[in-house]
Parts: sequence; structure tokens; C-alpha cells
Amino acid sequence: MKLAPGALKTIFAGGACAALLCFFPNLVRSEDVRSKPSPAAAMLPSSVIALAEIPRLGDSIESIMQHPLRERLLGMPIYAAMIQTEPYKRFQMGLSAFEGSMKQSWQEALQTLTDGGLTVAFSPDSDGSLAVLINSSNPEALERLQDFVLGLQLLSGKSAKQTTY
Repeated sequence: MKLAPGALKTIFAGGACAALLCFFPNLVRSEDVRSKPSPAAAMLPSSVIALAEIPRLGDSIESIMQHPLRERLLGMPIYAAMIQTEPYKRFQMGLSAFEGSMKQSWQEALQTLTDGGLTVAFSPDSDGSLAVLINSSNPEALERLQDFVLGLQLLSGKSAKQTTY
């Protein structure tokens, strides 16, 4: 199957989002965070216009990995085409590096890292950057994640900014 450049990325990203929302509607909800601010929201600047909180990311990932439709999706020709692409192979290399750094599978690492919740926030004042707040019961895992992310940033030639709250 030959796809136009960029088509696979668009199809895969759109399909993945649609599948997540279709099968796991509780992943997304809308509410006025000012009426009941969370501890994470209280740490963010007032310029934040979008905030997503996922209380148990690991549980959501486990549900996706165990879902009966997963096997059907993995058997589709578009998936077979995707895993042959260079970007996917680079992604797999990065995933292997992440697992090596965390000393566990990516699923176990995300379960541990986000057992207290994950918050992603966007502020137009941040030049397009996202704030990611991770609440974990395992400080050693957070330290390994921080080392991994800073290492990636240094390898990419970008300056590393680090702040602890």
C-alpha cells in the first residue's frame, strides 16, 4: 500500500484520537476549573486557556492495550504500512531508550509515573509550549524521567530549562 507523504501521520493521528474518544469517552470532560480548582491548576499561571487532567493515565492505557479491537487494528494493512516507515522506526528506538532509562516497560513506567495524575496545560503567553505536571508516588522514577527528557533535549542541541516547584 503506497500512501501520499504525510497521509499516514494524519490518518493515524486522527484515527487514534477518534478511537480513544469513541471507546473511552470518560478521558475527556469539560468543566469550569475556576469553580473547583485542582492542586495542579492552582500551580499554573492565570494565562492558561486549556487544561487537561488525567487522573489515572496508566489505567486508561491498560484499557486500550486490553481492548478487543486492538488486535483487529494491528492486523490492518495501514498498520503494517506504518510500522515499515522510518518515523515509526525512530519512534521505536526512542521508546526503547525510554524503557532502558526507566528500567521497565513503557506501560509500567507510565503507570508508576502518573499514579497521582497527569496535567497538561497551554498558555498563549508561552510561545506554544505546553506545561506537563506529573504527580507520582515514586521520586526515583521522576528523577529517571527528568534525566531522560533533559538528555533528549541536550542531544537535540536545544538549551535545557529546568524548574522545580
